[in-house]
Amino acid sequence: MGTGSDNQPLREKQRERPPPCPVLGESAGPCRERGMATDNGTRPPHRYQTGITVVREDQRQPPGPPGQDGERPPSGLRPVYRRWLHLWAVLTVVATLPLLLLGAEVTTKQVGMVDARGFRAPWHMLQAPLEELGLGYVIEHSHRLAGFIVGSCVIVLAVWLWLRESRRWVRWLGVAALAAVSLQGVLGIFRIELNALMGRNLALVHGCFAQLVFALLVSLALFTSRSWGVAAWAGGPDEGTRLRHWSLLTAVLIYGQIVLGAMVRHRDFPLGARAHLLGAFVVVAVVVWLLKVAGEQPRARQDLGPVLLLTALVFVQVGLGVESWLSKFASTETVWRQLQPLAIHPDLIRSIHYLTGSLVFATAVVVTLRAHRRLAWSVQPAAAPTRLEGAA
Repeated sequence: MGTGSDNQPLREKQRERPPPCPVLGESAGPCRERGMATDNGTRPPHRYQTGITVVREDQRQPPGPPGQDGERPPSGLRPVYRRWLHLWAVLTVVATLPLLLLGAEVTTKQVGMVDARGFRAPWHMLQAPLEELGLGYVIEHSHRLAGFIVGSCVIVLAVWLWLRESRRWVRWLGVAALAAVSLQGVLGIFRIELNALMGRNLALVHGCFAQLVFALLVSLALFTSRSWGVAAWAGGPDEGTRLRHWSLLTAVLIYGQIVLGAMVRHRDFPLGARAHLLGAFVVVAVVVWLLKVAGEQPRARQDLGPVLLLTALVFVQVGLGVESWLSKFASTETVWRQLQPLAIHPDLIRSIHYLTGSLVFATAVVVTLRAHRRLAWSVQPAAAPTRLEGAA
């Protein structure tokens, strides 16, 4: 039996006990500092002794969209941004632009068969007498040299992604890009070696497949960018459905227009030019409508930039298409001066028309991917009722 003096420290500890929890009462023990506030709005300086965390319905706030209000994507879904890897992906895309322009020049000037041998060493231009072989030979082998450069860049990019990228699907996409570039090179070789058997059909396939390869490289640059990890949208799934559907439809129609343009360049198809001309009106209408849809989405402001860029490129492409049409089909003997093409390198304008079409399609793919990415982030967990976390 203890004395009264022995119970004095116990009575002092009981007097020092904090007040009971204002929500759960005396049985729950003192409130924990984290996750609980008293009725008057002040935060108590004491903690639960029972290890129970109270989450009240009026205190629950839905998570904001990543990239807004200081919120970021969940750590398990947020990719690690690797600056130099992204810069290399962008450099690979930039290196592809001269390759596309030179390839378009090869078709425009009809110099694809100046060298009947499909494969030569990259340093062949340093050994060949270029002055005797002419400009067409230089353009064709410059196109081949640019292909070697892009292939080397893609090899480095694929290996870098495989070693450093944490997202498995992006690593395999890098492998797919390497395979696509390799296949494009093989198509270029077969286009020359099998010309007697296939004619210009392989040239048409070679030009159309180049657009898909370029869009794939642009997609890798997008996936490795910092903005891809925070491209989020707090709206519900129904809010992004129209943008998602119209962006996908726009990309498909633009690629169809590219195929029709390739038929105009490579084959004398009776309906090719007419279909390509009418398709231009369809693409312009769809892109303008896509801009309207993106502008109506209150939470899609980050998508307005790419859509505006796509709209501007489409109108530039229409102007280049008019000049390309006149330079290819207008007769120099016509008495109508307004039907004569501008005397500013009409062949180069047609090649730039092809290059701009590549940029239009790649931009449409970027808009489509961003719209689908936002939709994935838009599914937020609903606020649950009041619950006790940590209770046994």
